[in-house]
Amino acid sequence: MLRLTGADALFLYTETPALHTHTLKVAIVDPTADPAGYSFEKEREYVARRVRTVPPLRWRLLPTPFGLYHPLWVEDREVDLEFHVRRVAAPSPGGPKELADIIAEIASRPLDREHPLWESWMVEGLQGGKIAAVLKIHHSVADGPASVVLLEQLLSPSHDELDTAQPASGPPDRIPPPGVLARMALAELLPALGSGVIQLGRYLWGVTGGSVARHRVASDAAAKPFTAPHTSLNGIISGQRRFAFCSMPLADAKAVRAAFGVTINDVVLATVGRALETYLHRRGELPERPLVAAVPVSIRPESVKASYGNKSSVWYVNLPVRGTDPVERLQAIHRGTEQAKREYEEATGAHLSDLLELLPPFVLKFLFVRAVSRMQRRGGPPHANVIVSNVRGPSHRLYYSGRPLDAFYSVGPLLEGIGLNITTWSYVDQLNFSLLADRNLVADLWQIASGLRPAFDELVQAARARTAAAG
Repeated sequence: MLRLTGADALFLYTETPALHTHTLKVAIVDPTADPAGYSFEKEREYVARRVRTVPPLRWRLLPTPFGLYHPLWVEDREVDLEFHVRRVAAPSPGGPKELADIIAEIASRPLDREHPLWESWMVEGLQGGKIAAVLKIHHSVADGPASVVLLEQLLSPSHDELDTAQPASGPPDRIPPPGVLARMALAELLPALGSGVIQLGRYLWGVTGGSVARHRVASDAAAKPFTAPHTSLNGIISGQRRFAFCSMPLADAKAVRAAFGVTINDVVLATVGRALETYLHRRGELPERPLVAAVPVSIRPESVKASYGNKSSVWYVNLPVRGTDPVERLQAIHRGTEQAKREYEEATGAHLSDLLELLPPFVLKFLFVRAVSRMQRRGGPPHANVIVSNVRGPSHRLYYSGRPLDAFYSVGPLLEGIGLNITTWSYVDQLNFSLLADRNLVADLWQIASGLRPAFDELVQAARARTAAAG
């Protein structure tokens, strides 16, 4: 048995019938060159072999009695593959929008907590005879970097299927009676309660003042939560989703990074900001103030790089949206991310990730579920307009059941009041954008997706001009 951390458990506590906290991984493969051909039964057997060697696919939640402390993971040795591995056919013509509609339907249903928290869907009937393997897995299992580890265990680095993990061995987990579970929880919780109160005070001071206030005197580049302008991207989240996706050349993103001395994350944020400016301008609702992006960032030490779970924080970054030159926008965003990084480093011991490990479940639920939900329903400002996440994925090609992955996309969940998540994953030579939105808040998600390419190309052209002038 394994106790969930506070960061992992928070994704369970914040989940509601409308707000699902699973993530989606989409692998597109071409089976037409495989002499053995494609069959769903063959794919299910492939997943069965992976379940035997990848531990998180066997983990099932065991709640703590009376919700005294975070739940436990217990290992199921027998996983019901008929439940977990499913198939669906794309309607004609089986293009990107038909695939995206199916993924949106998959995203719109919560995972069943009576089973290990994942599902695998085989989407058949795509153009060119391709198939898409869609993995839906709960965020409590893995954040972005942990998902890279999980992906490389699920797939293979060559045509030959390789199992890098060892099959389960030893006796299965024995589940103690409720009284023992309660005593175990109290023994872990009580020592944390005293320091948790102090930690809460330090965290709230860091959010409302402290280092943030000091930097405000010198710079206006940093953003703060709950200062975002109201837009149609923000509101009460429903249970229904939309999905869209697109790709850019990774080499072009690296060229922009080199030309202007920024990061790939900055390039992604500038691209998203420009696309959202275009979208909101067309709708006649461009705000006077910059949009605010919530940006998940990894704080995973090298010592646990290959572990599962969540080890991340969130930066808040302003996205200028009113007539800003593309280079000026990129440089302003770079100043914002650098400022967020400095503030995070100065707030040692008062990070949200520290706080989550010390507070009991009922406090976390009050702070991050009831209080935020009440604020949104009363018309308070969203804590951000959009979630923008950038994950460095595999630089080498991976293989699914002996077939090379043509493309890979991944996206995280929505949050209370934030109806749009844009996640990028690099894969080999591509920078792949996945967009997930609330169906009621974003009427035309493909319009935002189609705006990403010209926004990206603006930066690429500026980088080429800069490089040519310098050379």
